[in-house]
Amino acid sequence: MAAWAARCLDSTPFWQALISPDRLQSWRAITTNGYVDLQVPDSDRSLARTVRAHRSAVRALPEAHRPRLLAVEPRHRALLLTIPRGQRADRGEYSAEPRVYRNAGSVLHTWHQHATTLPAAHEESAQYARQYADRIDRIICKHATGISPAATGAIEASLTLLRQHASSLPAAYGHGAFGPRAWLCTNTYRVTLTCYGQARPMPAAFDFARPALFWTENPALASAFTIGYRRRPTPDEAHLVPALTVLASFDDLHQVSKTEDADCSYAAKHLDLAIEQFNRSSHMSTSVDTPSSYDSHTTLRDATA
Repeated sequence: MAAWAARCLDSTPFWQALISPDRLQSWRAITTNGYVDLQVPDSDRSLARTVRAHRSAVRALPEAHRPRLLAVEPRHRALLLTIPRGQRADRGEYSAEPRVYRNAGSVLHTWHQHATTLPAAHEESAQYARQYADRIDRIICKHATGISPAATGAIEASLTLLRQHASSLPAAYGHGAFGPRAWLCTNTYRVTLTCYGQARPMPAAFDFARPALFWTENPALASAFTIGYRRRPTPDEAHLVPALTVLASFDDLHQVSKTEDADCSYAAKHLDLAIEQFNRSSHMSTSVDTPSSYDSHTTLRDATA
């Protein structure tokens, strides 16, 4: 695979392993023109979604805001692409900068508009929401010993809400991993959207879940995002976003826990915060206690061993 990449680039760069938010193996090389990423999605379906995104929704983004697909190698399930230079938005000064959220909202608005070209977007969106809920259910059943009672209660209540509202949510061509970890920012706060392996028709609100973890604690970020996205969440979306944030945070923790030697504490803190936000919302008549959902002695990784 490295030899294939070297042939495509006409050079042999130094590859550094990355932890990606969208379930793929990824390595990055730094060149004078920006980043070059070598990516291996976790399935043929994910590869197809990534290629489809690059050949459709990505092309609608301003050139300065988008990666460029260089080559695909189906035998290795590999992708080679260039990405503009930038820093991840979940770090340092960018993590609480309203201009970053406004520009990210603008990028997402353009991305979501691709759903208007898909004839069955609403039906596929509702189907995805149901399948997503079923997948989270299976994770809970399989790894129950690695999940605290506090997290289990919040996740199950969130799943109930998702199933109740799935068919009433506006559809979009969703990114699926949209959030600060998938944004690369420049010093002018321009945002490049990365990580397309989960892109497909889904409720637009799924892409609000990860940013909402941060804007719930900082309303200025929510206002900035709304300006960029050009609309406010519908009542059903606003009602459901805290639940989706719990589910997305749990899903992220589960994915990180499967990566050998990865530090789960960051993802676990996000899940704790999501549960706290969920409890503060109006979705539960009885508050769920929120001791840490991450136990240094019992983790999802321990449960999956």
